[in-house]
Amino acid sequence: IQHMRTFKNFVVLPKCSLTHQQLLKVVSYWNSRHLKPNTIMKRLSILRKVYDLSGGEEEWPTSRELGVDWKDLSKTKDIPSDDLINRIGHPVVRSIIDFERAFGLTKSESIKIKSYSIQNTHLTIYRDIAFNQKDRQIPITTNEQKEVLLRRQLLLTSYGQGNSLINLLSFEMLSTLYRIELLLIGIKGCA
Repeated sequence: IQHMRTFKNFVVLPKCSLTHQQLLKVVSYWNSRHLKPNTIMKRLSILRKVYDLSGGEEEWPTSRELGVDWKDLSKTKDIPSDDLINRIGHPVVRSIIDFERAFGLTKSESIKIKSYSIQNTHLTIYRDIAFNQKDRQIPITTNEQKEVLLRRQLLLTSYGQGNSLINLLSFEMLSTLYRIELLLIGIKGCA
């Protein structure tokens, strides 16, 4: 801290010189402490920001190069069989699950998606509802996807709420309804 200079409430960091080998050792240490990949990636992003702010000139290695990969973060999710899905009685819950299955969305994205996000050829998941805070597009390529979209549109218009499921009930109430409906058909441990 003694060698840091301040300039009108700004701290000027000394030039940082982290090497690839040092980063590998830090990641190895964090792995030995049994930190989750998500935690390691957050810490790496903080280090990367400090490195950039301090004027680091070397190319920063990717997380994958450091042995931390997004695939380690993915949660394997058992997809219920069609027989179980067909037993779901509530149309709103069925619509949420249909969006999860047809487009690979999370439950939260399936609930929060708005009608303006749906185009003729693709869905746009905007960063305000995306699980990773990044915009992405999902192409509409199958008849099943088109049917899911049509059912959602009919559901929203039948309730007089043309924009989103959030207009019907709060997110918390929709999530609770989702959990209850899945428990009723025998699916335990649903989020």
